[in-house]
Amino acid sequence: RVDAIEVDADFIAVSLCVPQKTPPDDVITHLMDETTHRTAALYPELIDGYRPLWADGYYLVMPPRDLSDREIARFITYQRQAQIG
Repeated sequence: RVDAIEVDADFIAVSLCVPQKTPPDDVITHLMDETTHRTAALYPELIDGYRPLWADGYYLVMPPRDLSDREIARFITYQRQAQIG
């Protein structure tokens, strides 16, 4: 169940409620795969072989809590540096 979605220019934050025994990695993989397929069906111009819809990294917080702007900014900076190499 999706509890909340926040969309920003640099990130998307999704708050989910999932069964306790469900591995978090499985949930994230399913979310990324499903949204990629749906986006490709509705907006094929956004999906190409060179630029994936999602970055390789994600920030998982358990138990759920609000992230500070500083935490989000640090993660975005880290991810951008990791993508550059």
